[in-house]
This record gives sequence, structure tokens and C-alpha cells, in this order.
Amino acid sequence: MTRLSCAFLITMLTRGGAETQQVRLACRLKARGVDVRGIISLRPPTAFTDVLAEADIPVVSLDMARGIPDPRALLHAARVLRRWQPQIVVSFLFHANLLGRLAGRWAGIPGIISSIRNDQFGGRPRDLLLRLTDSLGHTTTTNSALVAQRLIRRGVVPPHRLRIIPNGLCVADYAPDREMRRRVRQELSIEDDTFLWIAAGRLTAQKDYPALLRAYAQLRRQGERTQLRIAGEGPLLPELSQSLYVLGLERPTPFLGLRNDFRQLLCAADGFVLSSAWEGLPNVVMEALASGVPVVATDVGGLRELVEPGTDGVLVPPHHPEELAAGMQYLMRLPADERKRMGERGRERMAAHYDIERVVDRWLALFNEVLGKSEARPVGSVP
Repeated sequence: MTRLSCAFLITMLTRGGAETQQVRLACRLKARGVDVRGIISLRPPTAFTDVLAEADIPVVSLDMARGIPDPRALLHAARVLRRWQPQIVVSFLFHANLLGRLAGRWAGIPGIISSIRNDQFGGRPRDLLLRLTDSLGHTTTTNSALVAQRLIRRGVVPPHRLRIIPNGLCVADYAPDREMRRRVRQELSIEDDTFLWIAAGRLTAQKDYPALLRAYAQLRRQGERTQLRIAGEGPLLPELSQSLYVLGLERPTPFLGLRNDFRQLLCAADGFVLSSAWEGLPNVVMEALASGVPVVATDVGGLRELVEPGTDGVLVPPHHPEELAAGMQYLMRLPADERKRMGERGRERMAAHYDIERVVDRWLALFNEVLGKSEARPVGSVP
């Protein structure tokens, strides 16, 4: 029997949710015996190259510049795919989805799968481009039932060509660690009786950090003994730093910059907070729940699929700092043993539904489904 083979495309290998998921998927497929022939990154990678090298998964960069279309990238991608000749090519994110469909067809790849990781990716023009190129691929995945409904309603993907496969993680890697908790809190200068909130994500409009900072300032004005730390970097740091001064929160600064020790930060946390204006199925919330940390999050994207209000966290409306502060205060004022039970229930939920091995099973089933009903249909030759 021929060994199953696949390749991946991504807009850019960086520290993001979609990128993390693709790397996890590629590595676990490789460990399960799939011939993962490589990952094509449209722009030069800035993360995960060490992880992929250790897993013996090649990375090829098309060296595209941000915001500058380059037809040569299509030829380059098609040449690479023709050289690798995988049975399946899987693309993540808008630009990679377009390129994956075109290059995949040109290279005669038998199975072409696109993956849309968020229901907001650029408005109607991008919706139209995905709609017009949908027939070039064989199926599209997304990670959330709510996102799937919105994509179907907007006509981006026909219902019969859309599959839902959630994000996954290795739950065993996120076990609570009391010694790690003590060490990290000491590093962050957090006293034992101070409630530590952790947030994480790029400093962009999507995450709505202004709302989080206003909620945090409200809690501090009300006398709550709490601290906030935010892991991440991004273009809004100067603006957010200015708002810290206006809100009286500049010392100690909540911004930790880019961190590679998010698991350790979660060990130190009493609660995790997400203030996003929109989301798909956020990895950071899954990681918090897997760590046994209860969550307060805005009710956007697929959050209701991850957080069961009152069971393992709290959901509040987006763009409402007062409601976010109320949700945070509710969690802070729960007895410690109730918060612990919430954390345990969240961890159980992640193990039951989102463990990476279960997710890989679903991807393998989709690969077999696509290959079972598709044929190689080259539409041209690569110069």
C-alpha cells in the first residue's frame, strides 16, 4: 500500500494560532507515519523552523513581501509541489488558500484542502475570491461550528464542501505544576494573595486590548488585589503604552513582550482573560483550560464551543469593558476550591474533545475521504 503523503502551505510561519495548529498537525501526522513532504511559507518564516527541523519536515519560503502580489510565487509553489508530489496539499489562511488552490491544480495534486481559521479575513472582496476559486480545491475546513455557519451564510463555501475540524493540543503537556507556579510568580513579582490574570496574543485591533485595560483599571479602582500580565507583541504597543499612563497602570507594566514560555505563565495564573473583538477557535483559551485555569472571555467566534459559562469559565459581550470587569470580578470572588473545580472541568473538556490525537484522526479521515473521491487533474505544466 502506498504511504499517505501530504504537504502544507501557510501565509507565514510566525507565532500565531493558525501557524501553531499547522505545525502541530504536521508534526503529529509525521509521528503517525504520514509522509509529510514539507511546508511552503509564502513569506520568510520567523518561527517554528527549529521545531520542524527536529521533526525532519522541510520548509520552503517563497520570499514574498507583505502586501505585494508576485506571480512568480505561484510558479515557485507549483514547482515545489510538482517536485514533492504529495497526494494532499493543505493550506491555512487566506493568501495561502488562494495560492494552494491555484498551484495545487497546476501541479496536478490529487487532493487540495483549504482551511479558513477565522470568519473575518478581509471583507467582501476576499469572500468573493474564495468563492470564485472554491471549485479548484476539493474541500475546505474550518475550526468552529459558528464560523462554519457564517461562511455558509456569506456564500464563501457551499455547505457540502465544508468540514469542521477543531484545533487540537496535547493536553498532557499542560498539567498544572505547583513548583513552576511558585517560580514564575516570583519572577513576575506577584505575591501569593494577588490574583494574577494572564492574557496573550498579538497587540492588534482583533484582541481589543483597550477594553481589557479599561476593565483592569476598573478592578484596580475598586480595590481588587489583582495584577494583569499580557504576553505578546505587535503594532499597537505604543498606543497601548500611552493608554496605560492615562489609566494609571504604567507600573508595573502588564506587557511582557513576546514569550516562549506560555505554558509556564499559565502555571502561575489564577485566571485567563480574552478580550477579543473576533476570533475563530483560539488556541490560548484551549491552552488555559488544558492547564486547569478558568477563563473569562468575550462571546465571539467559537468561544461557546470551548467555554461553558459557569462550568469552566465566564463569557461576556465584546466591546464592553464594564461587563468584562464584572466577569473578571465574579471569577475572582469565587471561593478558591470552586475555581479549582472549574479548572478541572475545563481540563477534562479539553481532553475529551480537543486532544491532538483525536484531531489528527479527523484530519486523516478527511484525507481518505478526499482521496477516495478525487482524481489527479493537472491543468497545465510548470515551466
